[in-house]
Amino acid sequence: MSWTCWVRRTVIAGWDSIKWYVAYVATTCLAIYLGLRHRQSKVYPYGYFGARLTNIFPIEINARAKMIDKLCKDVFYMLKTQKEAHTSFPRNQPAGLALDQIRDALMPQFTIQKRHEIWKDVCEAVRQNVSVREMPVVIGGEDFLCWEWIGWGILDSAEVRAVCHSYRHVLRSL
Repeated sequence: MSWTCWVRRTVIAGWDSIKWYVAYVATTCLAIYLGLRHRQSKVYPYGYFGARLTNIFPIEINARAKMIDKLCKDVFYMLKTQKEAHTSFPRNQPAGLALDQIRDALMPQFTIQKRHEIWKDVCEAVRQNVSVREMPVVIGGEDFLCWEWIGWGILDSAEVRAVCHSYRHVLRSL
Protein backbone atom coordinates (compact mmCIF):
# COMPACT_ATOMS: atom_id res chain seq x y z
CA MET A 1 0.00 0.00 0.00
CA SER A 2 1.39 3.40 -0.95
CA TRP A 3 1.99 6.23 1.49
CA THR A 4 -0.75 8.49 0.06
CA CYS A 5 -3.30 5.66 0.11
CA TRP A 6 -2.50 4.86 3.75
CA VAL A 7 -2.85 8.53 4.76
CA ARG A 8 -6.13 8.84 2.90
CA ARG A 9 -7.60 5.72 4.55
CA THR A 10 -6.43 6.85 8.00
CA VAL A 11 -7.94 10.33 7.60
CA ILE A 12 -11.26 8.92 6.36
CA ALA A 13 -11.40 6.41 9.22
CA GLY A 14 -10.56 9.15 11.72
CA TRP A 15 -13.21 11.44 10.31
CA ASP A 16 -15.83 8.68 10.53
CA SER A 17 -15.05 8.26 14.22
CA ILE A 18 -15.17 11.99 15.17
CA LYS A 19 -17.74 13.51 12.81
CA TRP A 20 -20.55 13.30 15.39
CA TYR A 21 -18.40 15.05 17.98
CA VAL A 22 -17.60 17.83 15.51
CA ALA A 23 -21.31 18.20 14.67
CA TYR A 24 -22.16 18.33 18.40
CA VAL A 25 -19.54 21.01 19.13
CA ALA A 26 -20.59 23.09 16.10
CA THR A 27 -24.28 22.90 17.10
CA THR A 28 -23.46 23.87 20.69
CA CYS A 29 -21.37 26.85 19.56
CA LEU A 30 -24.16 28.01 17.24
CA ALA A 31 -26.74 27.73 20.04
CA ILE A 32 -24.54 29.73 22.43
CA TYR A 33 -23.92 32.40 19.78
CA LEU A 34 -27.63 32.78 18.97
CA GLY A 35 -28.50 32.85 22.68
CA LEU A 36 -26.03 35.64 23.28
CA ARG A 37 -27.32 37.56 20.28
CA HIS A 38 -30.86 37.18 21.64
CA ARG A 39 -29.79 38.53 25.05
CA GLN A 40 -27.98 41.34 23.28
CA SER A 41 -31.10 42.25 21.30
CA LYS A 42 -32.87 42.91 24.60
CA VAL A 43 -30.06 45.13 25.86
CA TYR A 44 -29.00 46.56 22.52
CA PRO A 45 -32.04 46.58 20.19
CA TYR A 46 -30.62 45.85 16.75
CA GLY A 47 -32.01 42.30 16.44
CA TYR A 48 -30.12 39.11 15.71
CA PHE A 49 -28.18 40.23 12.68
CA GLY A 50 -28.61 43.99 12.80
CA ALA A 51 -26.57 46.58 10.99
CA ARG A 52 -24.37 47.33 13.99
CA LEU A 53 -22.35 44.30 15.04
CA THR A 54 -19.70 46.02 17.15
CA ASN A 55 -20.57 44.36 20.47
CA ILE A 56 -21.55 40.71 20.48
CA PHE A 57 -21.60 40.11 24.21
CA PRO A 58 -23.89 42.00 26.63
CA ILE A 59 -21.08 42.00 29.19
CA GLU A 60 -19.15 44.42 26.99
CA ILE A 61 -22.22 46.65 26.70
CA ASN A 62 -22.65 46.73 30.50
CA ALA A 63 -18.95 47.50 30.95
CA ARG A 64 -19.24 50.34 28.44
CA ALA A 65 -22.31 51.72 30.25
CA LYS A 66 -20.44 51.58 33.57
CA MET A 67 -17.46 53.34 32.02
CA ILE A 68 -19.69 56.09 30.58
CA ASP A 69 -21.40 56.49 33.97
CA LYS A 70 -18.02 56.80 35.70
CA LEU A 71 -16.82 59.35 33.14
CA CYS A 72 -20.00 61.41 33.65
CA LYS A 73 -19.45 61.43 37.40
CA ASP A 74 -15.83 62.47 36.83
CA VAL A 75 -16.98 65.31 34.56
CA PHE A 76 -19.42 66.50 37.21
CA TYR A 77 -16.71 66.48 39.87
CA MET A 78 -14.35 68.40 37.61
CA LEU A 79 -17.02 70.99 36.85
CA LYS A 80 -17.93 71.35 40.53
CA THR A 81 -14.27 71.74 41.42
CA GLN A 82 -13.80 74.35 38.72
CA LYS A 83 -16.88 76.21 39.97
CA GLU A 84 -15.41 76.17 43.48
CA ALA A 85 -12.10 77.52 42.16
CA HIS A 86 -13.94 80.22 40.19
CA THR A 87 -15.93 81.21 43.27
CA SER A 88 -12.73 81.53 45.30
CA PHE A 89 -10.65 83.29 42.60
CA PRO A 90 -12.98 84.78 39.95
CA ARG A 91 -10.23 86.70 38.15
CA ASN A 92 -7.81 83.80 37.81
CA GLN A 93 -10.14 80.87 37.16
CA PRO A 94 -12.81 80.64 34.44
CA ALA A 95 -16.25 79.41 35.41
CA GLY A 96 -16.31 76.52 32.95
CA LEU A 97 -14.07 74.00 31.22
CA ALA A 98 -13.72 73.28 27.50
CA LEU A 99 -15.12 69.94 26.36
CA ASP A 100 -11.95 69.01 24.44
CA GLN A 101 -9.79 69.60 27.49
CA ILE A 102 -12.05 67.55 29.73
CA ARG A 103 -12.10 64.70 27.22
CA ASP A 104 -8.34 64.65 26.80
CA ALA A 105 -7.78 64.85 30.57
CA LEU A 106 -10.15 62.00 31.41
CA MET A 107 -9.36 59.61 28.54
CA PRO A 108 -5.67 59.78 27.59
CA GLN A 109 -5.33 55.98 27.35
CA PHE A 110 -7.79 55.49 24.48
CA THR A 111 -7.16 55.79 20.77
CA ILE A 112 -8.62 58.85 19.07
CA GLN A 113 -11.40 56.88 17.38
CA LYS A 114 -12.42 55.06 20.58
CA ARG A 115 -12.20 58.33 22.52
CA HIS A 116 -14.64 60.05 20.13
CA GLU A 117 -17.09 57.11 20.24
CA ILE A 118 -17.19 57.05 24.04
CA TRP A 119 -17.14 60.85 24.38
CA LYS A 120 -20.21 61.18 22.16
CA ASP A 121 -22.22 59.10 24.65
CA VAL A 122 -20.75 60.97 27.62
CA CYS A 123 -21.74 64.31 26.03
CA GLU A 124 -25.31 63.12 25.51
CA ALA A 125 -25.56 62.05 29.15
CA VAL A 126 -24.03 65.26 30.52
CA ARG A 127 -26.26 67.46 28.34
CA GLN A 128 -29.33 65.82 29.90
CA ASN A 129 -28.26 67.07 33.33
CA VAL A 130 -29.92 70.38 34.17
CA SER A 131 -27.06 71.42 36.45
CA VAL A 132 -24.65 71.79 33.52
CA ARG A 133 -24.78 74.70 31.08
CA GLU A 134 -23.16 74.40 27.65
CA MET A 135 -21.93 77.63 26.08
CA PRO A 136 -19.62 78.67 23.26
CA VAL A 137 -16.50 80.52 24.43
CA VAL A 138 -13.64 82.11 22.51
CA ILE A 139 -10.29 81.10 24.00
CA GLY A 140 -7.16 82.39 22.32
CA GLY A 141 -9.06 83.32 19.18
CA GLU A 142 -10.62 79.83 18.77
CA ASP A 143 -14.20 78.82 19.44
CA PHE A 144 -14.73 76.12 22.05
CA LEU A 145 -17.77 74.59 23.66
CA CYS A 146 -17.52 74.87 27.44
CA TRP A 147 -19.49 73.32 30.25
CA GLU A 148 -20.22 75.22 33.43
CA TRP A 149 -21.66 73.84 36.63
CA ILE A 150 -24.76 75.86 37.53
CA GLY A 151 -26.24 73.45 40.07
CA TRP A 152 -26.74 74.31 43.67
CA GLY A 153 -24.49 71.53 44.96
CA ILE A 154 -21.13 73.30 45.09
CA LEU A 155 -18.68 71.19 47.05
CA ASP A 156 -16.93 72.63 50.05
CA SER A 157 -13.15 72.61 50.14
CA ALA A 158 -12.85 69.42 52.24
CA GLU A 159 -14.96 67.43 49.78
CA VAL A 160 -13.05 68.85 46.83
CA ARG A 161 -9.75 67.73 48.33
CA ALA A 162 -11.11 64.29 49.23
CA VAL A 163 -12.97 63.46 46.03
CA CYS A 164 -11.09 65.36 43.35
CA HIS A 165 -7.53 64.94 44.57
CA SER A 166 -6.56 63.06 41.40
CA TYR A 167 -7.76 65.94 39.22
CA ARG A 168 -5.77 68.70 40.91
CA HIS A 169 -2.87 68.37 38.48
CA VAL A 170 -5.32 68.24 35.57
CA LEU A 171 -7.17 71.36 36.67
CA ARG A 172 -3.93 73.28 37.20
CA SER A 173 -2.85 72.52 33.65
CA LEU A 174 -6.16 73.69 32.16
